[in-house]
Amino acid sequence: MLDLSTDYLAIILIIIILWEYFFPREFILNIRKRWFNNFSLYAINIIIKWVLTFLISFTAIHIFPITDPYNFRSFLSRYLNQAEYLFLSFLLFDVFFYSLHRLFHHYQYLWRLHLVHHSDIELDVTTNFRHHPFEQLVTSWLIALFIWLGQFSIEAVSIYGVSATLIQIWHHGNISIPKNIEKMLGYLIITPSIHELHHSSCREETDSNYGAFFSIWDRIFNSFTKPNIEGKHIKITYGLEYFREQQQTLWQTLKQPFNYSNDKNTPS
Repeated sequence: MLDLSTDYLAIILIIIILWEYFFPREFILNIRKRWFNNFSLYAINIIIKWVLTFLISFTAIHIFPITDPYNFRSFLSRYLNQAEYLFLSFLLFDVFFYSLHRLFHHYQYLWRLHLVHHSDIELDVTTNFRHHPFEQLVTSWLIALFIWLGQFSIEAVSIYGVSATLIQIWHHGNISIPKNIEKMLGYLIITPSIHELHHSSCREETDSNYGAFFSIWDRIFNSFTKPNIEGKHIKITYGLEYFREQQQTLWQTLKQPFNYSNDKNTPS
């Protein structure tokens, strides 16, 4: 996902961590081990992003520049003002990330890369940063291709990047929110209760609620699972049945895509 600057990311992360500490949704064990694994994966991915940012920028500018004055961005500028263009770009980005996320669940070779994000046996803010480096490589190139083809402005990319990063950190959080407020927000955006179902060990729930920012795409494309936020919170079993406690070290997590069997739906 497109990132905020380091300073803003750190501030948001600290706020959610404090929220989790004082107002948790549920009690979590083995925090130190999980945090080490998840943040280690994030550190590896940061290095990959730095390298890819340079390579992709160089390629787009010097090797494959789009010089056609009638590209998609120019076409839209004839009919839309700046605010309308930014709003439409936001929607296009969000439906793109919804579609990309759904593809990673649908195709087995992509699922092999993405399953590391789902193999976390608990769910908190650090799960947001738990992605396999190979997934980072694939998604970074696909995102860059989408931006290049659409010739989106820096403002459009930045606005969506900031907003999506903020809300994804938030909806991965192990946080308690007043039910009426979360229910109301859930009609428009992805909330923690909506997204926690996506991390359920139940495959039907895992393969639902793909949205990054808006919840409307899941509703439109029939992939929405309604969370039960009425009454007392019922703890969900997170993670994947075939990767439990025995494969949760950093090295084992990096090997998970190679230990997955398509046929048996279990690690080989």
